[in-house]
Amino acid sequence: MIRKRKSLIRIAVATMLGIVALSVTASILARRFEPYIREQTIEYLRKRFDSDVELTALRVHLPKTSLLRLLLTKGRGALAHVEGEGISLRYKGRRDVPPMFAMKKFRFEVDLGKLFDTPQTVQSVLLEGMEISIPPKGERPELSAGSSPEKTSGSQTWVLIKDVTIQDARLLLLPKSRNKVPLEFFIHDLRLNSAGMGVAMRYKAALTNPRPPGAIHAVGSFGPWNAEEPGDTPLSGDYTFEKADLGVFTGIAGILNSTGH
Repeated sequence: MIRKRKSLIRIAVATMLGIVALSVTASILARRFEPYIREQTIEYLRKRFDSDVELTALRVHLPKTSLLRLLLTKGRGALAHVEGEGISLRYKGRRDVPPMFAMKKFRFEVDLGKLFDTPQTVQSVLLEGMEISIPPKGERPELSAGSSPEKTSGSQTWVLIKDVTIQDARLLLLPKSRNKVPLEFFIHDLRLNSAGMGVAMRYKAALTNPRPPGAIHAVGSFGPWNAEEPGDTPLSGDYTFEKADLGVFTGIAGILNSTGH
């Protein structure tokens, strides 16, 4: 009887020590996720666009599950929610022109079990308050080589982003003369869906045309991305152009509605 009790005690102690060890390991692993995701996010953007990346804040929210279960399943199926604020990309660190890309907020989800896979897959990304500044032709930077925006220059890491939603964005076409006002497009909502790497993405967009001012709704395909000359990236689709005020042009008046391809 005494031997049986001692045996049960040993089993109980061993089990408790095993649980404690797993819990400690899971806790250490969880604390490593946030700096790793932050580092990978900045590194991807830095290499892809050959730019200095500034990031005000990044937070990683782990799924509401026990750390022990997270460890035992190796994170498979556990989605971490990533939120960032105040991000900007300055091409080659230039300060004499506006940042090539800037955004107020972004967020995405990543499967912790696939975080170290190749290719790395991000199911969806939401970008809010994005501003894209395009210099005049002849002054535009040559982005990192490659036909796909998902490939990171200088490494073998691939990233596939399946769905991108952009809300409340501005596209600025900067004039050659610094004294002139940039041509500004307001993009209220833009959704991009990827079918794979190096192929065109499907898009659905709602934006405001600057001259003449009017609402544009368009659906079609965009890409593959031309890294050397982004302005030459293929674009096609069907559109409706509504309530365009022609009064901005001298000698013309009236409202224009148009549909086309």
